[in-house]
Amino acid sequence: MESAINFGKTIDYEYVGASGTTWKLPFANDFPRLGAQWLDRLPFTAKFGAKIDASADSTMPIQFVGEISITVGGRKYSATSYEYSALVLVPVQKGRHELRIEYKFADIDSPEIPDKAPPARGPWDQLVVGSLLPADSALPHLTLNVRGWAINQKFKQSLLRVEIRSNSGEVLSSEQTFARPDVASAFKDKRYTKSGFTISVADMDTANKHRYYNVFAIYASGREDYMGLIESFSQGRTDTGSRLGLNSAHIMSPGVDF
Repeated sequence: MESAINFGKTIDYEYVGASGTTWKLPFANDFPRLGAQWLDRLPFTAKFGAKIDASADSTMPIQFVGEISITVGGRKYSATSYEYSALVLVPVQKGRHELRIEYKFADIDSPEIPDKAPPARGPWDQLVVGSLLPADSALPHLTLNVRGWAINQKFKQSLLRVEIRSNSGEVLSSEQTFARPDVASAFKDKRYTKSGFTISVADMDTANKHRYYNVFAIYASGREDYMGLIESFSQGRTDTGSRLGLNSAHIMSPGVDF
């Protein structure tokens, strides 16, 4: 049994498979026994379970690459991140709880074994469950990354750029959009092609519990749509007249190469 849930790379190369990590899969690590080295990135799933004791209301940091489902105290949290290592902060109430983690990693999710290696979607698998932190503790130097798409169905427009502003109105980040032909295809309207966005805010002020972040869509006509609110350590709310699709919203850990 693993004494701790902590596996990741043991060498600097991000895209190496199981043979270059602490996650020792014996059927994939002994080359050249299995021939083609791309088998080093075989897809797999894993399940973990434990009892945890929290002396006070706490936060459990979990860093991962892949797909993860976490159940603690009867509440379930899920997240997916293949392009980079992401950090999720799971609230844990005071007391003794059952912790269950279901993990999956797959560059290609298919029952058929391909003849050649599928394109790597990002770094090899990673799953690190950190020690419980006080619920009111601040984690310095975190970066907020938001990826997704946005359109305005009423005015038949795709956006020009996305901005994240502080609650005081300061523009913290502004990024141009990029093509998302899948969105245009789904809504059967080519005007929605430039609807994708990736935007970041570095060094979030997590110590200020009264600070929050507003997301705005800016269109070529000059129109602005309020898309939603992001609060530190809490689930963001969305009340907007435009359609918003968030692929992911992650709080990132420092020192990770994106």
